[in-house]
Amino acid sequence: MKMTEDIRCKISLPSFEGPLDLLLYLVKKEEIEIYDIPIAYITKQYIAYLDLMKELNLEIAGEYLYIASFLLNIKSQMLLPDKKIDGEKVADPREELTAALIEYNQFKNSGEFLRLALKKEKLNTPRGKVVLPTSFPALITVPLDFLDLMKTAWNLLKREDRTMKLPPREEIDIQERMDFIRRKVDKKSRLTFMELFEKEKIGGFMFVGTFFALLELMKQRFISVRQKNPFGNIWIYRIRTKKALGRT
Repeated sequence: MKMTEDIRCKISLPSFEGPLDLLLYLVKKEEIEIYDIPIAYITKQYIAYLDLMKELNLEIAGEYLYIASFLLNIKSQMLLPDKKIDGEKVADPREELTAALIEYNQFKNSGEFLRLALKKEKLNTPRGKVVLPTSFPALITVPLDFLDLMKTAWNLLKREDRTMKLPPREEIDIQERMDFIRRKVDKKSRLTFMELFEKEKIGGFMFVGTFFALLELMKQRFISVRQKNPFGNIWIYRIRTKKALGRT
């Protein structure tokens, strides 16, 4: 009961976006090294928070319970003596959790950058919106350099005076932008980020929508995105799978 009371006193956030959001919060709050998470302790903290949610009669989504069981499974593996397969030590059972937290943290950072960019450009108004497809995943795996690419892309557009602070009313459909990018890379297997916009002025909503479309296509392994130099062009490549090559 004491642990639950401690959590009640210390947690200031009223809600979390999901189980990884809660885990990341606990890791940061306790100043834990993300590459060496004390599973027994963080599991105890996590379950204590779920107990608090129950006491407050808050509905606990299934994904929270799944992560709880995932943590308990890791904890049980950590209690076993070290095993070796073919003379090599078995991988740390925490690796998958660590990777997921790092990727989620990067996604949160990129989302915060987008939010601040929209606010700065005064685009978070009823003048427009970004429409996500119904199948768009709630959690996307984000490459570690994604945030840097996003900042570079916006700076490239501003450098060429291709951005506008107050665009006309616009509604950006992510699925339509994905289809547009697919057509582009099908015609030309390699193109720059700037080529996605031709010569028109770009508003913040079009920029955000295009980046989310790129992110989803990267997740689907339809394209890869590379940047050879820190402030150079951003190149988009069509990924040619063996199945696709067999049809050509």
